[in-house]
Amino acid sequence: MVIQKVTPEIAKSFGLKETEGALVSDVADQSPADKAGIKSGDVITSFNGKPIKEMDQLPRLVGSTEIGSKG
Repeated sequence: MVIQKVTPEIAKSFGLKETEGALVSDVADQSPADKAGIKSGDVITSFNGKPIKEMDQLPRLVGSTEIGSKG
């Protein structure tokens, strides 16, 4: 999965009020993200109940999550 920052321009084009979260720009076929139903164009605003204010928070939260957990 490839993510990018939600810029003011992106937020406006998606109709978002804030620039928070992580925009999914690509999802590899058969990856865990694909199997979870994440699609290109999704904006992830929380993970395991924790808010994602900045894009760079998401990889750290995912990386610190126990393998196999269902959150």
